[in-house]
Amino acid sequence: MEKDYRMVKLTDGTTIMGSIVVDKDFLRITNALELNTVKRETEMGMKDDSTLAPWLPFTDDKTFVIPRDKILVITQADKHISHYYEVILDKLEKAKANAKPVLSAEEMEKIYKLADQMDRMQKLTRENHYNGQKKI
Repeated sequence: MEKDYRMVKLTDGTTIMGSIVVDKDFLRITNALELNTVKRETEMGMKDDSTLAPWLPFTDDKTFVIPRDKILVITQADKHISHYYEVILDKLEKAKANAKPVLSAEEMEKIYKLADQMDRMQKLTRENHYNGQKKI
């Protein structure tokens, strides 16, 4: 069964793709991925390469609400980009499921303290080495 994926061009020029619901004032987009296109030089001339990446990274939110006045156009995604979207979405979800647990604030504090100690020790070692050479 084919999914109904849409592409949305926002007034800032961003193009996002996902499953959408539109009401009177807002658009709700689920699993939003941003379409980025870059030009690449090839033997046959310039070529456009498109990639999909999380629209807003570093969040666990699945659905975003966008005011309708920020939308230029909404269009149906073709079957090629829809398939690519599903592949990327699946890859991102697997990567998130296999991600290491986030460090707690206490663990981060310990890491910062250890890094500071290592920096101080390295500085002392350099000073001692420099002073040792100077005495000759």
